[in-house]
Amino acid sequence: MTALVSYAQNFEDVMLSRALREIDAGFWIDVGADDPDALSVTRAFADRGWRGINVEPLPDKHARFVARRPRDTNACVLVGSAPGRRRFWRFGTVDSGCSTMDPDVVALHARAGRRPSAEWEIEMPTVDALCDRHAPADIHFLKVDVEGAEREVFAGMALTRHRPWIIVAESVLPGGQGPSPAAWESLLTGRGYRVVYGDGRNRFYLADEHALL
Repeated sequence: MTALVSYAQNFEDVMLSRALREIDAGFWIDVGADDPDALSVTRAFADRGWRGINVEPLPDKHARFVARRPRDTNACVLVGSAPGRRRFWRFGTVDSGCSTMDPDVVALHARAGRRPSAEWEIEMPTVDALCDRHAPADIHFLKVDVEGAEREVFAGMALTRHRPWIIVAESVLPGGQGPSPAAWESLLTGRGYRVVYGDGRNRFYLADEHALL
């Protein structure tokens, strides 16, 4: 294996690379992908020839994925528990990492004096629907960073025919205010996944059928 250059915020790509070192050309799903380069969990894998689905609802950031990751499926949508449309709030003219579809998170930021700069409705499929259209049989990892909407994302996954080997989910509340997995963790641990690692920001879940990783 060649030397790895890490781009991720908290070395998530290093941990995933160690677990998936035997996979030459794998597949990911990145929900809340943000940027193809800066603080990217997937850039190191793209450099190795992997490809994936990048879900990023902000149009300017989605355009960067289209330009930088033409081999990938780049979706300018939200994902949730059921197909439809959902209101989305953007914070800042250059996104500050606070943009969300969760009104409770908007209220949390409002109490801290942060107001959204824009809001609009966006198409919202489920992760399963995206997988039906674009994913191969093996999804090697799913990364979720959606500013408080994790339960919405996981509720739209049956975790039956589409089972990522590893799931990495941000596990602190927006703004870094303590852990958040109590609201959604049972949707994973009750469907054949177990917690195997935490880095203070994320939790890593491993599918039971891939326990040897």
